[in-house]
Amino acid sequence: MTNPFFFGKEKHLLRAQIARITSSTGLVPAGSYKLSEENDRDVEEFVPEEDSKVEPLPSTCQAAKLSAWVHSNSSILDCCRTLHQDPPEEAPEDFVGEWDVEEAKKDIERADPFEPRLKSIANDEKIKMGGRNL
Repeated sequence: MTNPFFFGKEKHLLRAQIARITSSTGLVPAGSYKLSEENDRDVEEFVPEEDSKVEPLPSTCQAAKLSAWVHSNSSILDCCRTLHQDPPEEAPEDFVGEWDVEEAKKDIERADPFEPRLKSIANDEKIKMGGRNL
């Protein structure tokens, strides 16, 4: 039994938990990736210019700070996906007014917004267990 009740088999619940844990624990050093210029939900490996100064690897003390690490994976949305489904091209039967697919996409994203990519782990919420922060 789970609380709240899970309408599936235990293997489906465990698979969902593994996906959530894997998604939230993929970390990379800050500055090793950058957001794509075309799409802010895609990342690409940071390659310095030939004439720019290459930053040395961080020391152990610098790497021990939370601000030195960022999440590398896409976050899981409330709809249990990493991307929203595209709205239908045709208006639903109960829709009144003029149907605009782009506006429908924006409504879906407003209802379940994306978390920023490459966000620092220093901004993560603390886990509370038994009244204590872990």
